[in-house]
Amino acid sequence: MTVLTRRRAVSLMSFIAVASVGCKSVSDRSDLVQLTDLSGNESQVVFSPQGDRVAFTSDQRGNIDVRLVDVSTREIFDVASGQANERDPQWSPDGELISFTSDEGGASAIWLTSADGGSARRLTDVADSAIRARWSPSGEWIAFAGRVGGSAQTWAIRSDGSGKHPVTHLPGEHFPYGWSPDGEYILVTRFAEDAQNIYAMSLDGGEQIQVTNREGEEWWPQWSPRGDRVTFYSTWDDEMTDVWTADVLTQALTRVTDLPIEDFRPAWSPDGEWIAYTSDRLSNSGVWVSTADGARAVALATDGAAGELHSWSPDGRWLAFSYLTSQEQLYTTSLDGAGTQQLMTESGRPAVEATVSPDGRYIAFESDDVGTEADLFLFEIATAVTTRLTHELAYNARPSWSPDGTRLAIERSLGGGPRTTQVGVMDLATGSIDELTNHGYVRQPVWCGDVIVYMREPSQASGGVDQLWSISAAGGVPVQLTSSVGDKRPTDCSPAGRLLYTVDGAGRVQWQAHVQLSGGITEETMIGEGDGGRWSADESRIAFRSVRDGTPDLYVVSRGGGEATRVTNTPARESWPDWLGDRLLYGVNLGGRDVWMADFHAILAKSET
Repeated sequence: MTVLTRRRAVSLMSFIAVASVGCKSVSDRSDLVQLTDLSGNESQVVFSPQGDRVAFTSDQRGNIDVRLVDVSTREIFDVASGQANERDPQWSPDGELISFTSDEGGASAIWLTSADGGSARRLTDVADSAIRARWSPSGEWIAFAGRVGGSAQTWAIRSDGSGKHPVTHLPGEHFPYGWSPDGEYILVTRFAEDAQNIYAMSLDGGEQIQVTNREGEEWWPQWSPRGDRVTFYSTWDDEMTDVWTADVLTQALTRVTDLPIEDFRPAWSPDGEWIAYTSDRLSNSGVWVSTADGARAVALATDGAAGELHSWSPDGRWLAFSYLTSQEQLYTTSLDGAGTQQLMTESGRPAVEATVSPDGRYIAFESDDVGTEADLFLFEIATAVTTRLTHELAYNARPSWSPDGTRLAIERSLGGGPRTTQVGVMDLATGSIDELTNHGYVRQPVWCGDVIVYMREPSQASGGVDQLWSISAAGGVPVQLTSSVGDKRPTDCSPAGRLLYTVDGAGRVQWQAHVQLSGGITEETMIGEGDGGRWSADESRIAFRSVRDGTPDLYVVSRGGGEATRVTNTPARESWPDWLGDRLLYGVNLGGRDVWMADFHAILAKSET
């Protein structure tokens, strides 16, 4: 494990001005404070118990690191950085330690380090595939989800590494979400028999309270500061998610939100009066706060796109979150990096996961700024006309063209979010969509001759490994292609079945391989560090994204490998590329997702006037 030291990485100045709520841009509002301004994306934001620092994750260097930002000075410090991915920072109750998950060695484990820097120590064995560490209020115990040869169960271990024991024993997937304020119970979700419900488990596993008991899926439960209620979001009775609360003892339910949009990832205020959450109610993912009974809702930030996690300061004045204030647009550039040109998709609409049709006439892309989870669009290059392909309260994303250009393979979910995505095939002539898969959580389908290759997660939020699968484009039985260590993500495939995919381990390494229709892959060749590989039309070159020189830029390498040519060199974060003739198509987001704070008291006061 990398020796982790506390060192100053960058000093930032935030910009602060004055405006009324909901009327001016983010940069004109004195009640919003920007804490970070790094390339890449920051997420998993957590206030320290003292409220003076915020922990977060950053992918600025290509892999994911845990870092801290000082709320007063805006200074940023490394906490956990290295070649592996470090995620899910959690403060000990006294603020002296930070737990995090690292995939060093290929499997997830829980690590602990001082909040002031120093060497980290691994708390759980690699064999546990441990994730989602949650501290008890006393700081003595840490609950986590562990997988040892079977389904994920909730375990507990002392912070000194002793006393590890299972808390749950029942069939199904169990994940911890926190402790009751008195430290007597651990809040867990259990997925079994096509439903996910919430339980409160005693530390020894001997007592359990079933907090919810209904069809559908309950997600992200959080115990109220008073210990009497739990908040969560649910797909119980419609295709969109809503925020609820449940009385722990009586199981009486209160619906906090009830709109035909997404409301998710709730977080209690320290006084238990308010619940913050992400909402798509103004067409983009803004930050909102509602009273616990749902009678009143207040918008905190709606001019950008919020991340899914929010964290209250201990005094309840501030809410920290990750936030995207600029939108990704499409650009093309020549292979020498000159002649960069912006392609206008539609004014103000972000365009991501863009891919060019085989005849070079169209660009298919997804956008999540349309009041739904994500929808698909088609941009005709010659006329600059954009056509919306889907209008569902659903998630339709990551399009991949069929070799004849008549269909799109897509990542699709009708369950209120990308939690249970499947492979769908859209017929562009009719607009109809057929779902080909129905097994778990699948991602990133790519058309590969007569089959579609995709990655499949073993279970939602589990510590297992994402493997490559394939299925005939006409439907049929899915075939597992890989079983080795490291998460695998397909990125492109030629009509002849030559696949490009990425393996996550100690960094992201690209491979190319030949996919056999009967199942399996052969002739594997390592390309090198990077991701998002795409074939040129003649399959002689591969374009990809890499952070090998410090920032995410685009490169081109010959099919046989060798030295790559750098095409872009900007402080922006380029998305995965695609080929548009002899030029490269890619998305650019100059802002990225940064850490922000909203002054809840100031915004609440304005909303009352």
